[in-house]
Amino acid sequence: MSPVKIVDYVKKTFAGCSNVVITAFDDDKYIKEEFPLLAAVSRASNRVDRHKPCVLQIVYTPSNEARVTETLMLIGKGVTYDTGGADIKISGKMAGMSRDKSGAAAVAGFIKACSILKPPHLKVIGTLCLCRNSIGADSYVADELLVSRSGKTVRVTNTDAEGRFAMADALFKLGEVANKHINPHIYTIATLTGHARACYGGYIAAMDNYAARATNHSNRLQFSGTRVAEGIEVSVIRPEDLSVNDGKCKGDDLIQVDMEAKARHHQLAAGFLIKVGGLEDRNVKYTHLDIAGAAGSPPEEPTAVPILTLCHLHKVTTL
Repeated sequence: MSPVKIVDYVKKTFAGCSNVVITAFDDDKYIKEEFPLLAAVSRASNRVDRHKPCVLQIVYTPSNEARVTETLMLIGKGVTYDTGGADIKISGKMAGMSRDKSGAAAVAGFIKACSILKPPHLKVIGTLCLCRNSIGADSYVADELLVSRSGKTVRVTNTDAEGRFAMADALFKLGEVANKHINPHIYTIATLTGHARACYGGYIAAMDNYAARATNHSNRLQFSGTRVAEGIEVSVIRPEDLSVNDGKCKGDDLIQVDMEAKARHHQLAAGFLIKVGGLEDRNVKYTHLDIAGAAGSPPEEPTAVPILTLCHLHKVTTL
């Protein structure tokens, strides 16, 4: 349940895979400069070396890049343990929080499938955002004003909404370079909100931005899910799911989460990611998958969703 252990495990898993390149970004200064929101989440864990954050990039490239017709950019929430931070989880809700890295695990698992089945038409760039949301004297706290990688200031309102912070800067960085790649599509995959579980039980909530919705992407994901027994429900991101994240106080461009909102929490979380990731102004396809209810909670085994659905939709299959 620590980033360094995940890094070691992933490197061993891909040992000998000639079509995969792994790069670990774990320098303290680099993390603070390039992933400032993730750095804030992990501040209280930095005193323990094995708990320090790491952004792990895994890139699958087919043997003949001239055949690539699509580039998938996958960002996985890899909170190796979530205490809730200063807004500590209570009433037994901390049990099972070792599974808060399921999004990152799904990203690694999908690329592992690619390394074995070698789809000639795909290039895949995976980013695992690994950190712990710990408690301590240096915990990030509500009312702090942080500057994201996009340059937007974000006010902390609930330290237990750390998942969107863990992925936000990686999303912005990929959004900046997406259109340099062939037919790009960005995903975030995360056990992000209890609201998704409350709405859909053990199913995945899939949400498209306007560019992905124009291609009917989440509906196609849903169809693929039915073929491989992974249930997906399609949610729509509406204008209010974006605007609810706008700053409320002097100095903040965005708020981490509107604590007064009574509904649509998994949609507004996707709206936050779109805004902090700078995707409102970019013509880049983006889909957010909230797997909070589907990933599996102890004592159940992890489900590995949505690996099979992604393989089916993107034709990562045996011939």
